[in-house]
Amino acid sequence: MVRIFDSFNLKINFILIVVFLMQFIFINKIFSSEITALRDFKFSLMNISKRDSISFIKTTDVKTKSVSKALFLSLFLPGLGERYVGENKLSKYLIISEITLWGLYIYQRIYGGWIEEDYKLFSTAHAGINITGKDKKYFVNIGNFSDIFKYNSKKRVDREEEFIYDNISDYYWRWDSDENRQKFEDMRIESDKYINRLNYFIAGLFLNHIVSGINAAVCANKLNKSIKVLSNLKLEYRFCMFNDFKEPDMKITLKFQF
Repeated sequence: MVRIFDSFNLKINFILIVVFLMQFIFINKIFSSEITALRDFKFSLMNISKRDSISFIKTTDVKTKSVSKALFLSLFLPGLGERYVGENKLSKYLIISEITLWGLYIYQRIYGGWIEEDYKLFSTAHAGINITGKDKKYFVNIGNFSDIFKYNSKKRVDREEEFIYDNISDYYWRWDSDENRQKFEDMRIESDKYINRLNYFIAGLFLNHIVSGINAAVCANKLNKSIKVLSNLKLEYRFCMFNDFKEPDMKITLKFQF
């Protein structure tokens, strides 16, 4: 019954690979991306004189961003620091990556738990076990042996007496058929696959936070450097339709002040 989800598991693995690949691309992007600070700049029309001269002086609404704030925002929620510094497109991808990882993590945990509950109930019905207080190793053992007596006998032969179940009544099991034992074992292995895969999603979430935090700090630093350079720059365009002798003329004056 569980095997019908094999194709879905392949899709989950594919999504996980894509997410990790996106994070690798983001790491490379940290060291290659450039911020176009000029996109936030505006031109204001001002100083129309009696001589029909017009001046355009560049002004800006852009303010410097705190590098530490950008870092901690993205460490808290990937993409939040990028949005803070104006990298909205990259922010969207990082947030989608975070939501995807959390969604898959929750799905793996819930579905893996469902299968675990199913195989425990299945063993109760077909092997007559008492699941109360039993550890994971116990369920591995009952999946490999048809009953407790064969298990204990094998441990004696292997001189592993410390693993023998002395309390027969509490740890007793006997499968009603080898087919059901094998079905139980398949369900247990399937559940373990889901549970063990959680580690990969935890690693992906951790990496997503670290990558986003570093990237947001780098973006904020680049933005601040661009603003610092442009704040010392004064660019003026002046068009004069008449000269001092009232003769038609046109002048263009470019002034750069550093």
